[in-house]
Amino acid sequence: MHLPFARYIPAVKAGKKIYLEGRTVNIASIDEKKWTRDLEYCKDVVRLSRGKGIENAILHYGNCVCGGEAFKNPHHRELHWNMELKFLKEISRELKGAGIRLLIENHPYQDRIFKNHVVHIQKILDEKVANFCLDFPHAFARQKKFGDEEPMKLIEKFQKNILEVHLADNDGETNEPLSLGTGKMPWQDLIGAVIAKREDILMVVELHGDPMASLDQLKTYASDSNSHDG
Repeated sequence: MHLPFARYIPAVKAGKKIYLEGRTVNIASIDEKKWTRDLEYCKDVVRLSRGKGIENAILHYGNCVCGGEAFKNPHHRELHWNMELKFLKEISRELKGAGIRLLIENHPYQDRIFKNHVVHIQKILDEKVANFCLDFPHAFARQKKFGDEEPMKLIEKFQKNILEVHLADNDGETNEPLSLGTGKMPWQDLIGAVIAKREDILMVVELHGDPMASLDQLKTYASDSNSHDG
């Protein structure tokens, strides 16, 4: 499961109950009230997840959204990191009690705490409060748009901590997840590299639309791989 990106507000539209997206959840907030509300919100989700056979809980690492020049100040960024680490320790304890593993996921947005996604991920892994969920299209988009490390290098660097992969294609121009085979990402090579490192990784097709075309692509890939192995 994915822990909340945002707080959702119930509303009624045309006689139907809907949920409107509210404030973004930021696990590194230095606003104590917002930080506490977000932590309790995530803990509530974990409590609802108990006994439902969920293995992993995915969470995006936090950010500085204070505006202006604040994120350029090392002391200011350290305050955010301290709050983020405290949040991760709290939620990982809650998840452990529910028998669920916490995985941190690379996201496509600018990193305003360490100014580098790879450094940020490594800092979290070094604290041993979470393992890693590698989102292929997020990584590919950041490589093409910002010159970040390519997904293959992330697989090599974090291979011991990758427990889940999010699959979709990407065109390298936006963050939009595309059906497998419709973008520019070498997803077959990436899957092969992940499986070569460890075969027990959970792979999730993560799209905004119908996943069936991507699942068909994966079936063809698996069939071709098995025929080559045989």
